[in-house]
Amino acid sequence: MRLPPIVITAHYWVVAGSTTQVYSSAVAAYVPVEDATYAAWLIEGHRPTRIASEAELWDVLIAHAPKVVPALVLQRVRDVAQTLITADTAASRQDVRILAMAVRALALLVLDNVNEKSTWVNGLKTAVAAANTLAQLKTGVAALPTLTTPTAAQLKAGIQAKIAGGQAD
Repeated sequence: MRLPPIVITAHYWVVAGSTTQVYSSAVAAYVPVEDATYAAWLIEGHRPTRIASEAELWDVLIAHAPKVVPALVLQRVRDVAQTLITADTAASRQDVRILAMAVRALALLVLDNVNEKSTWVNGLKTAVAAANTLAQLKTGVAALPTLTTPTAAQLKAGIQAKIAGGQAD
């Protein structure tokens, strides 16, 4: 029996010999081995790749499918940041590049947020300058968009989107 070709963006990995879950690149997360999509994938003749560790999986996915692993990139950044100061190897230099990508994504996200606030402040200044009465001022201010305070989850999602969108390369 010939196995179907591996499509790295729709593949599963058994990490560290787990018997309860597999990593799915399609959803960029672990799924239980009972997952219906995984079961259907197996029935189609596919087989998961066994891989020694999560760090090894990240290295493979970052090298071959970086657009599907923004969350993994962020986790990898967390894991390797501890060793960057003391290590000077080819691997640590790659980790520095990954960290730099995450920092650029964060900087772009901060810039977007600052620009949003600047646009709002400029709108407020315009509304104040154009108002001749309190009622006009209230109407002008009410027309401004509501500013939100991003949560940690929104910040993480924004960083992931910047990385996945290639804006932080």
